[in-house]
Amino acid sequence: STMDIQPTYDNCILIVVTGSLKADNDPPMQFTETFLLRCINNSWLVINNVFRLILQG
Repeated sequence: STMDIQPTYDNCILIVVTGSLKADNDPPMQFTETFLLRCINNSWLVINNVFRLILQG
């Protein structure tokens, strides 16, 4: 797995995660997930979330 974090505008942080997901006896599947978090009153709120499962076939 990898994770990249970058500060953005308006007290936000962009996070991109890539890795493998394994379920039961199926072969591992690659995924990527991107979050945009905003700090509001010392709490982090998910503003946007994108999950992509990369299916081979």
